[in-house]
Amino acid sequence: MSQNTNDKKNIISGTHAGNPGKGLPLPVVFILPCILIFILYLLFKDHYFEGFSRMSDLIIDQVAMDGSNKTGEWEFFWGLLWLGCFCILGLFLAGRSPFAPKRKSHTPVLSASQPSSARDLSYSWNFSYSFEEVPLLLKCALCFFPPAIQLICYGKVSLYLWLFSLIFALLIIILKKDCAKGISLFLFLYFDVHVINLVSSFFTGKYLHSDLLIFGAAALIFLFALLFYFHFYGVFDKIFFISQLPLPLLLILYLKNSYSYQGQILHLSFPKAYLIFIAGLILALYAGFFLQHHFSNLSGKDPKPFAFVSSAVSVFLYGSYIPPALIIPTDMHHYGEQMLPWQQIFVLGNSPYEDYFPVSGLFPVLAGGINQLFFHGKASSYSAAFVILFVLFAVLSVVMISFHVKGEWALLFAFLFHMPVYCRTWVILPVLLLLLHPVVLRNKRRFLYLYVFCGFLSGLYYPLFGLALIVAGMPFALFCLFSFFKEREIKAELLKKSFYPETLILFLPIILSVPMLIKMASHILTYSGQTLLADGLSLSSVSVPEWFMPYLSSFEKIRSGTYYALRFLGPMLPVWLFLLLFLSFYYKNKDKKPYHLPAFLGLSAGFLILPVCYTYTLVIMDETWVSRLFSRSSHIYLWILGIFLPILIIRFGRQIFQKETSAAVCIAFSLSIPFLTFYQMGDYQFPSLDGTTNADCACVGEYTANLLPFSVSPSALSVTEEDAACFPSLGYGFMENSVKERLYEYGENLKILRNADKDLKILALDKLQMYYFLLNESALYSGKVSLAKSRGAADAVIALIDEHTVIGSDLSPLNNYYIYRELLIRGYAYDSRTEFYLPKALYISMYGEESYASADLSDSPWAAPLYMSKCPLSLGHSLEDLNASALITSDGPSEFLYAEINTDALRAHFGSTLNEDTIITISWEGKSCLLTDLGDGTLLLPLASNSDWATGNYSRVFISLYDETRPVMEIDDKIPLKEASDYLQYYSLRDAPQTVKRE
Repeated sequence: MSQNTNDKKNIISGTHAGNPGKGLPLPVVFILPCILIFILYLLFKDHYFEGFSRMSDLIIDQVAMDGSNKTGEWEFFWGLLWLGCFCILGLFLAGRSPFAPKRKSHTPVLSASQPSSARDLSYSWNFSYSFEEVPLLLKCALCFFPPAIQLICYGKVSLYLWLFSLIFALLIIILKKDCAKGISLFLFLYFDVHVINLVSSFFTGKYLHSDLLIFGAAALIFLFALLFYFHFYGVFDKIFFISQLPLPLLLILYLKNSYSYQGQILHLSFPKAYLIFIAGLILALYAGFFLQHHFSNLSGKDPKPFAFVSSAVSVFLYGSYIPPALIIPTDMHHYGEQMLPWQQIFVLGNSPYEDYFPVSGLFPVLAGGINQLFFHGKASSYSAAFVILFVLFAVLSVVMISFHVKGEWALLFAFLFHMPVYCRTWVILPVLLLLLHPVVLRNKRRFLYLYVFCGFLSGLYYPLFGLALIVAGMPFALFCLFSFFKEREIKAELLKKSFYPETLILFLPIILSVPMLIKMASHILTYSGQTLLADGLSLSSVSVPEWFMPYLSSFEKIRSGTYYALRFLGPMLPVWLFLLLFLSFYYKNKDKKPYHLPAFLGLSAGFLILPVCYTYTLVIMDETWVSRLFSRSSHIYLWILGIFLPILIIRFGRQIFQKETSAAVCIAFSLSIPFLTFYQMGDYQFPSLDGTTNADCACVGEYTANLLPFSVSPSALSVTEEDAACFPSLGYGFMENSVKERLYEYGENLKILRNADKDLKILALDKLQMYYFLLNESALYSGKVSLAKSRGAADAVIALIDEHTVIGSDLSPLNNYYIYRELLIRGYAYDSRTEFYLPKALYISMYGEESYASADLSDSPWAAPLYMSKCPLSLGHSLEDLNASALITSDGPSEFLYAEINTDALRAHFGSTLNEDTIITISWEGKSCLLTDLGDGTLLLPLASNSDWATGNYSRVFISLYDETRPVMEIDDKIPLKEASDYLQYYSLRDAPQTVKRE
């Protein structure tokens, strides 16, 4: 396995290569734009944050309901982000001439017989920063960056993080050049004590609950080992080697099978395939341990003991532990989404993006495939299948890290970082590090092939991050492609036997996937058009969480201002940092064709990948339950800022920085990323798996909570043989009682419907997608059809609806207006017996013509009184845009009513104190009503979103004030809306030739 070594000759030559000349210092270049953008933010934030988002389509969700201005915030963010980039570019070039004469390079000269790609890469691979020039006290201070940053953000002391920082700082002082070795040994011994505790728990059921005692025991053992360092160095080396031998046994944790249920401790056996996998993994780590040791001895390059890859993998998996409990997930939305694709495509035979549309890409297919192939596709074993995939990606990530940095660095990453449960991002780091590997870069064609193939696979896995990886590598790939043809290397490649099979392996799966890729791209483009308004969550609608800087609670303006500024401006800083480092590298190495160098690939990729990821991760920033501060972006920072950037600095720092001190500070900041964005282990566990016992633990140092039995909800029940016989997809283990009851209800209801129509299709079964899986039913279009809000997305759903399609509860008349309206036109009726909306022909076949004629949607859930929050306000303030694309005026009562309410008239009649949060009731002569916030009175009321209005042929609309002390429909103090309005106008859908009135 390739390891970096310190080559002093290359270090010296790299230091003098390409003097960057005079100009503003890099810190100044970075700080000045930050100050400028912060000032602009303060001056214009209210202008862009206030008001309502512009809407040209009926995309009714978070943004519309909140009445927020996500559109303005979005444009403001991108404007400031790119303005900051241009400022950094200008300031960097100030005093530096990009056309300065080339200086003689001190790069080691290779023989002409070596390929040009090897000549480009040689001097940039065989060295890494040693940080020997960094002042000792600064090194010690940098050890306290992570706990200090966490303390500032969260106002809480993470005891173990401070203790580890103290130990690391002391070892830097005591051991100096050997500090990395000393820190590694301390971590080995610390986790060795955990191995003893874990093995004791596994075989006797008894273990030490105190993490502090374990830390103390490790410290005492380490002090004893330190004596050998000063007196018997050879013995110390042996201790360093031997202390790593027990570490793979940390994975015994993944065999824990005890459950805490209603005051009892129960034990359930894992499937044999799972046990074999964990046992095989432990054996594989030991095999890797001895093989690495063997080949290291043969090479003679590193005779001293080093930190093995298997040790880093073991520590990473132990710290990242998630439960493989045999519990049917209670998060039936997220894990339902992840369980469905394999079943729908490979078991039920639905064509992807034709019959079944996995909304978020094909990433769930991997875990679903493992679950099907090894555990027979049971719901209760999905967590075990997910853990296997989790472990495989974790091992891959650590191995790829180890290809680029020494084992001590890999161990530090494994200790400080954890694998997040948010699996969409898992593909990012391994792909970037693979493309950056010297073996890949040594051959331009191999790099281009891998770049295309990894982009293809990553796009299938998760389209957004696949696109991000493609964009990230594109500049280097284009230069590589140009050079490949310019230097006529293609002729040599054509003569190689490997050219043709490799080309076939690359292009055959891509060509075969083209039809699906086209449909997938169409689906993604359709949904990307609605993402901002459907999923958006603006800063103006988010309250400052209690956990943020609680010590400033007496200075609420400072606290809230800091929070909003950090959340809004914080994502810009890493983009600017990568840009500045890229400019420094490029200018410092401009006489060496820098676009051929690996650092060009790494830094340009870091700069480009972040903005592409932001196109979604900054749309929905629900940090109250997804990480902290930066929500889904935190998972991007974890890989790109936390691990990828330090690796670039370790490998190529001398091509970027003038001083080791700057590089050391940058790395210290990067290693603090996990503690800035993840305060406790629960922050890593979105979406959470059942059985977790360590959610409230600190990210570092509190591991014994993992030894507790899996936590099972008191309301859960054991899956009986009768349950498994009725629903074979259940498996064995535990499930929530409410899920069981609803499952049997669905089973009975669908049996009734299928007796009436053998070709039954089910759309919008339930908001919780997993019921499709448990019932083994085809999910028409998607497991969560309510996500289809825009006109384009709705049309794709409507195209699949026929006379056999029944509609479940996942469809909202307000949020899915286009689909709902089409169902009204087609004459759907509500069947209270099965709780489904049925097509006309099916309803008549079950209950007869007379029953259908008397069926009344005003008695269905679609006619229930509906609180629309600020949706009518959002629509009302976007009337001009909606009128240009979606709506058209109507001469009589229709689907939408625009009203400019005179608040003085309301106040005069009702004699109440009105404000923008006053809730008003909009009603008619029928059985139902709508409720909405008054705001400034500019309302576009989607009246037809209540089926009572849509099918009742009413003509008059009334307004009243909501009284929370009385049932909504008993409020009789109302007046005609026209008496309280300055202007009224009805609207209908522009492209709707049919009336919504049901015959």
